[in-house]
Amino acid sequence: MPHIILLDTLPSSPLTHSIRNETEYGSALLPYPGKEISGFLGPHLESLPSASASAPLRLGYSYRELSLFGMPFWAYGDHGLVTYLETPIGYRAALVTDQRRELLQRITGRSYAGYALPLHRHVWGWLLVLGFVVWSFVRRWEEARWRQKTEMI
Repeated sequence: MPHIILLDTLPSSPLTHSIRNETEYGSALLPYPGKEISGFLGPHLESLPSASASAPLRLGYSYRELSLFGMPFWAYGDHGLVTYLETPIGYRAALVTDQRRELLQRITGRSYAGYALPLHRHVWGWLLVLGFVVWSFVRRWEEARWRQKTEMI
């Protein structure tokens, strides 16, 4: 399931108007992490345009995460840079093309060309595995010391 990490909130200006239109009408609806979007949206369908109109336009990085029991072990880029709006049922996300990236760099004054996903936030699940390995080695070492002291081999 895709996740989006927030990079920047874009200001409301004439330059961002075309980006907002592309994000509202030429985008995909991605579910929030841990939720699913069903085929029938029911009452939420009418609330999507009004929710998108009031939501701030944001720039983010779309990625996927490999996890077990809620502990992340790895993350990798999914769609890359996206502009998105938050709605009641998910993200309205549009891919950032090279042309749009240049416009975003002019608006924010930052370069997003070589953005790399910060992996340190998505590999902490390995700490449990590492702790188990260290515990196993310490236990074997203590058993060897105890056998050596009691001269049991």
